[in-house]
Amino acid sequence: MSIKDAVTIIILNWNGKHFLEKNIDSILSQDYTNYKVLIVDNGSKDGSINYIKKRIKKDKKLSILELKKNIGYTGGNNSGIREILKKGKNKYIAILNNDIKVEQQWLNNLISGFNDSSIGICTSKLLLYYPYQQVILIPRKNTLLESLCINNLNYHLLEYKNGFENKGERLLLPKKLKAKEIYYFAVPYDNHKNTEIGRLKIKYTGDDLKLFSGEIKKEINKNSIIKLKLNGKYIIQNAGTDFIRNKMVFKDKHLFEFNRELPSGIADAACGGAMAIRADLLEKLGLFKEEYFLYNDDSEISFRYHRAGFLTKFINDAVCYHYFWGSSKGSVTKNQTYYGTRNRLWFIKEYFGIFTFFYYYFRTLARTFIWGLKSLFGNKNAKMFFTCYIKALDESLKR
Repeated sequence: MSIKDAVTIIILNWNGKHFLEKNIDSILSQDYTNYKVLIVDNGSKDGSINYIKKRIKKDKKLSILELKKNIGYTGGNNSGIREILKKGKNKYIAILNNDIKVEQQWLNNLISGFNDSSIGICTSKLLLYYPYQQVILIPRKNTLLESLCINNLNYHLLEYKNGFENKGERLLLPKKLKAKEIYYFAVPYDNHKNTEIGRLKIKYTGDDLKLFSGEIKKEINKNSIIKLKLNGKYIIQNAGTDFIRNKMVFKDKHLFEFNRELPSGIADAACGGAMAIRADLLEKLGLFKEEYFLYNDDSEISFRYHRAGFLTKFINDAVCYHYFWGSSKGSVTKNQTYYGTRNRLWFIKEYFGIFTFFYYYFRTLARTFIWGLKSLFGNKNAKMFFTCYIKALDESLKR
């Protein structure tokens, strides 16, 4: 790898105008010099194209490829890749989501990962977009927690079952808190406003609570607003991806753990939100599989390249900040359920054979049956899961 190696960054955009300013600003601040940016617009209707064209007039590194309709993550990125490969001047092609901002050394560190001919893909360290404040609550009596936020920021809340050293999980409110138990929460705040003091708002039904956060140790009443010193940390979304063979799933490494130094090294798969691929391998081994449309496509291409002898490498200091699930507002969507399920079954069929495929097919069918029963008893999400699974099972047989 040389600092002079040409790189083109593809930013795939679909109705993401509200993300583009911070995204493009961070990319144009890179220390790496020999790069260009191709923004592929997937048929946006929100004014994105006009905004992009205004930015292009101000910076020659930027260009745009306009697509007439949304052809998915795979189709959009492949369109950009083909356009780049025609020119034949790039050693690497980077893929970046439009809802990500990158650190100044991101591209330099990412491309530095190609220090061995066996490395085919390099993947970034993705952190959640905002830093998180640690908050501990201890209720005197059984309590219903209704809301928890700092400075009115609406973003993913996290809960840690056994302390902040462990992996967290998404918190959905309202949540029942049991008397005298200790609850560990991570609450996001907007650090772009350059304020050191935050207003923590807690709304709940029940008796007084004990609260611990930083230097704050106090009992609080209902609907309290507490001023606290903001000293939060970022949280990891992805640090490479593992393939769990006995479950046939790809799993984000260190998901929802507080950020820390991790060793760079070989991973089973890359995260498609911020990755780089050797251009010659794209020509030899193929692009993203367009029939996937979105979800699992990054895992599939990593797995395919690995089988051909080329590894995926996680780069710890290639850091970026992702507005995770920004378009879905933190809830599981029909697209995630349908495409994620269908593409996983396609992947199993292609790489592990028909018998393994049918084993997981019937496991999914059983899960579908359970969701169908739940839908009869008023579960709000059950009908969505049921119909998406049915469609995914049907499509998985056709390919």
